[in-house]
Amino acid sequence: MNRWSTIQKWINKFCAYIAQVDSLHPSGATKLDKIKKVKVLYKGMLGSNFIMEHCWCLAKKRMSPKKMSNVIDVDKAEEDIEVLAERPPGKIKADKERKRKQKSMEGNDGEIKTALTKMTEDRATTMEDRRNATLKADLERSVAFELKKKFETKMMLLDLSGLNAMHQ
Repeated sequence: MNRWSTIQKWINKFCAYIAQVDSLHPSGATKLDKIKKVKVLYKGMLGSNFIMEHCWCLAKKRMSPKKMSNVIDVDKAEEDIEVLAERPPGKIKADKERKRKQKSMEGNDGEIKTALTKMTEDRATTMEDRRNATLKADLERSVAFELKKKFETKMMLLDLSGLNAMHQ
């Protein structure tokens, strides 16, 4: 197990460098050219040569049957294409649900607009009531002020000479 974990660690690093070189997509490079670049990269990064190439080749051969199982039979693929030409069964329900939500949102928009209009009207009414109350209060204050002024003027004009000292 100890040897296998060491070998696997080295091979995994080597495979990572292979993926890195493959991602560069070198134009016109063969597999051997890529492997040479990977070996140079491996040596540059880790400071030693890759000595497990024979293990990597064995691992690569073991993986090839898995890749072969992914090969698609052309006749079967044509049958699948014909089956997939029909609409998938869940699509209709999803479309209906989406349309229902859209309609409900449109309904909510109408309700929102109605509520907004009502709120605007209520605010206008409230503001009008406030204005009227303020005007009424101002009018009452001005009337009270005028009455007080008249009273004071009348009191100042009274003749107090006929009254005794205490009443004066």
